[in-house]
Amino acid sequence: MARKRAAAFAGALVAAGVAVGIAAAVQTGRLAHFDQYSVYHLMPWLEPTHHTSRWHFAVPEKRVSRWGTLVALVTYPASILVSALIVLACAAVLWSRGRRRSAAEVCVLMVWANVIAYLGKATITRETLHAGFRKHGLTHGFDHSVPSGHAIRAVVVAFGLAQLGRAGRVAWLWALAVPVALVAIGDHTPSDVVCGFAVGVALVLARRVLRR
Repeated sequence: MARKRAAAFAGALVAAGVAVGIAAAVQTGRLAHFDQYSVYHLMPWLEPTHHTSRWHFAVPEKRVSRWGTLVALVTYPASILVSALIVLACAAVLWSRGRRRSAAEVCVLMVWANVIAYLGKATITRETLHAGFRKHGLTHGFDHSVPSGHAIRAVVVAFGLAQLGRAGRVAWLWALAVPVALVAIGDHTPSDVVCGFAVGVALVLARRVLRR
């Protein structure tokens, strides 16, 4: 048990270090060229943000391309409302099984995931990137996009589902696919999603360290 806790502690430190390092690099502009390269070459379904409904936060994104829409569906369970509902469902099942502490933990992780995502985006500023479809070739969607909340929540959702049994562990494969999908549809740069995923991993491992 002590070794597992020590390993979790080391992993949490490494993950947190990666997240902080990327955030600092974005803030100081050291990743500007890489982020700009990503916009031009790694985002085949990048398009102007448009919301046709006031319920856009709860319904799947619809893209101009059918493939873009399908890829966007991968990220849907990590959206803020849907992920919260999934975590609450996991917590309810865990509670019914007598695992009340685990039920509370997964809910706390989701709260922290959203708090960190909000604070990070409010604090970290990226140099404005260029994209051809914007006026003057600029896109401000990435100015405050570190860390990716979807990437953080994907880790927490996968963790919650994994607590339900072996079948739930397949969710980790989905969580790994979310960052790739987010970049492909142009919602986030690679630095955003790696930072977000690292935050999620750090939160999950920290939970193990703090358990007594």
